[in-house]
Amino acid sequence: MDKLKAGIGIPQKSIIYIGMCLIGLAIFLLGAILPMSRTMTELDARTAATQYRFEEQKTLAPFHQTLKAGQDEKASAILPMPPKGKLPQAKINTLPFILGNAAKMSGM
Repeated sequence: MDKLKAGIGIPQKSIIYIGMCLIGLAIFLLGAILPMSRTMTELDARTAATQYRFEEQKTLAPFHQTLKAGQDEKASAILPMPPKGKLPQAKINTLPFILGNAAKMSGM
């Protein structure tokens, strides 16, 4: 029969088995459960950040559409290019005067 532990009344092999089971449980806890818990916490934080960005984009979408529409209107404010062709002789004589006035108005 197994040797009894002094004064406790539990066989020594049982104490060894219990100790080995506790060590195995501790290894499983430290090797599997805790890293997975940390990973789940990180994934929860990523999910929360993504959800926040999604809500932010949903909230700001009307402003983006408004700004985009305003940008399209500014593009139409650019003056069109005149048709290519020869300038009549009567308008060539007024060209230096018109350019001089435009330079004075712009401060050049």
